[in-house]
Amino acid sequence: AYCCLGLIAVYEATLESEYLAKAEMLAQQMIGLFEDKHNGGFFMVSQNTDLIVRPMEIYDGAMPSGNSVAAVVLMKLFFITENKIYEEKAKGVMTRFYPTVAKAPQGYTFFLQALNMVFEGPVQIHIEGSPNAQELVNIQKIVYKCFIPNLAVMFKKTPESWSVAVCRKGRCGLPVKDLEGVKGQLLW
Repeated sequence: AYCCLGLIAVYEATLESEYLAKAEMLAQQMIGLFEDKHNGGFFMVSQNTDLIVRPMEIYDGAMPSGNSVAAVVLMKLFFITENKIYEEKAKGVMTRFYPTVAKAPQGYTFFLQALNMVFEGPVQIHIEGSPNAQELVNIQKIVYKCFIPNLAVMFKKTPESWSVAVCRKGRCGLPVKDLEGVKGQLLW
């Protein structure tokens, strides 16, 4: 889960699709090896261990729990790829642990980020254009100056000049082709 989160961050910073593909590959392995298929959530170890009980952690201490990180990762992958499997698995984690989290939410701060992603939805930034354009670098500088907790960046390579559209709660602004327009869409 932690590696997936890092790969997604690198993808959003570089917009190189190979990092997104690696994150998806690791997420599929995580689901295959560690998912509790009956109750939701993820075990800390695979089935092939000598342990009598497979531990499953949710408490977010100095480091977030694997289940909290997995829920955030799966929601981000859903926002970026729109693959419903990721949403289903993330909601499985949340359903499993919500009763525990509701009793003392201060102990589950990273988990709450995943819940926020479900209730608030993503802020999707759709960028199209040449990956080598200086304008793309300028767009990224604008985007990453803003605090956007549910950010999902989608990039489509095209030979044309770049454009950006920002979507919130299923509503998208018109694509813009100037930096002031990008700022304006991020602030609405």
